[in-house]
Amino acid sequence: MKFSGCSVDNGRFTYAGLQLKKARPALPDTVVNRDNNYCDTSSFGDKAAGTYYFHYANLNGQDSVSAYLTVNSVAVRY
Repeated sequence: MKFSGCSVDNGRFTYAGLQLKKARPALPDTVVNRDNNYCDTSSFGDKAAGTYYFHYANLNGQDSVSAYLTVNSVAVRY
């Protein structure tokens, strides 16, 4: 996943904490990998077949912030 053009409305952007989660029917979804994206490329490696999605978990290491993250472009390759 590649981010470009990152900014925060009321502070300084350092990184976005991302999680790759695997969807599991009738069970809680599990986090299979984590990465901090510094407005560049995050790699989550090869994964087994399944349904996956990305979760934006935190901003600059803070789970609860009063700021909005703007990313001009997001690209996903697999």
